[in-house]
Amino acid sequence: MRTGGCLCGQVRFELTAEPMMFGFCHCLDCQHLAGGEPAAVVIGPQGSFQLTQGELKAYRSKAASGNMVDRHFCPECGAHVVSRLDGGPIVAVKVGTLDEEPALQPQFEIWTSTARAWAHRPQGVASFEGNAPG
Repeated sequence: MRTGGCLCGQVRFELTAEPMMFGFCHCLDCQHLAGGEPAAVVIGPQGSFQLTQGELKAYRSKAASGNMVDRHFCPECGAHVVSRLDGGPIVAVKVGTLDEEPALQPQFEIWTSTARAWAHRPQGVASFEGNAPG
């Protein structure tokens, strides 16, 4: 089990399953949230993210894929913690909110078609101009 929380400590969570993947999203929404760089996320099964303290506020919008996505953040400090696609089988948890670094190495990057020329681009990972297939 993994634990984590927001910047101010008001929100705490646990992942009841080990993350399945670790990667980066270069979509414009994630760039806005991350201040320009891609979002670094671990992917877990839907339902594996459980709040243990506090509440999250959600911002709902249409993702670059066309799906609706809820981006959950701490209402006190604004730290973005987790995203969920409507009807999707996964949750995307921001790596920086985890208490311990994941044992995984980055495995993918998506939405590279909108990546900034100077953005962090890991070598040797699966790279997709849009959303990952599947």
